[in-house]
This record gives sequence, structure tokens and C-alpha cells, in this order.
Amino acid sequence: MEQNLATAFRVTMAVEGGQRFVDHPSDPGGATKWGVSLRLARRLGLDLDGDGDVDVDDIRLISEPVAQRVFDQVFWQAVRADDLPAGLDLATADAAFHHGDLAARRLVQRAAGVTADGIIGPITLKACHADRMEVLRRLGGVRLVYMSTLPGWGTFGEGWGSRVVDVHAAAQDLAVGRI
Repeated sequence: MEQNLATAFRVTMAVEGGQRFVDHPSDPGGATKWGVSLRLARRLGLDLDGDGDVDVDDIRLISEPVAQRVFDQVFWQAVRADDLPAGLDLATADAAFHHGDLAARRLVQRAAGVTADGIIGPITLKACHADRMEVLRRLGGVRLVYMSTLPGWGTFGEGWGSRVVDVHAAAQDLAVGRI
């Protein structure tokens, strides 16, 4: 649901650290600000300082409006969040921001009990709308299982687990109209 985009961005930025610049040596994404990693910025060609390359200096220049555009165009749209029910839109977009859009599409499909082919089409949407609260509940568990298989789990697992809990609590609130 398009009107939930701003809420989803706000929730995702809260768990991402927002405007804080971080450069953890174990993070494969590299330097990050507003949740936009150096790896993603390079993929998108975000040469914000206009010096002909995308590097840490560009990450330091990422503003909230730039991060909002990236969130919308690269993650929200990629998982068809406007077509997902309230709550699932937020949780799926956050999963895309954290795991990549293909992984997020497959995770929501697993939670919905449909073939996890990575295509959010009519079958997936019908399953998500049929029982959104149950799909949302399952998505939290599916995300945790998926994350526990990733190489960074030993370093970041506790934080990733907290992220899922916080995002899914906000998603449930959004689903029932509390936010």
C-alpha cells in the first residue's frame, strides 16, 4: 500500500541506524549511511560528490531524501509492496533492504505457502491477502531461519534478530491500524 511507504522507510531506518555513518569491517556491504551501503551505492552509481567514482566520501554525503528514493525505487517497488497488504508491505520491504529483493520475495512466498520462485504475482498476492496476519507471523520466523544461515550470523545475529522482532512488531501495528 503506497501510503505505507513513509512508515516503512521510517521503521527500516530506525533499525538500520538512520543517518549514522558506520563502517564495520565484517559487514560485506562496506561503509553505510541511511542504510545505503557502499556496495549498493556503487551498483547504483551514486557519485554524490561528482568526482567520477563511488567511494566512502559519497556514503558520507547520503542524505535522507537520497535514502528515501533508494528505498522506494530499489526495494519497495522491487517487492511490489504497494500491492501487499498493510504490515506485509513494511516487513517485506525491510527484508528486501536487509537481504536483497530476490531473497525477500522468496521469503514472503515461503511464509505465504506458495512456490518460492521470486516472482510476486497473482498467486503470491492472493495468498498474502487471504490471511495477512498469519503470513506476517510466519515471515518473521522464515527471516530468522534464513539469516541464521548467512556468514555474518556469528557477528551480527543478535542485532539481526532484534531487527526482525522490532520490524515485525511495527508491521503488526501497521496491519491493525495502530500506526
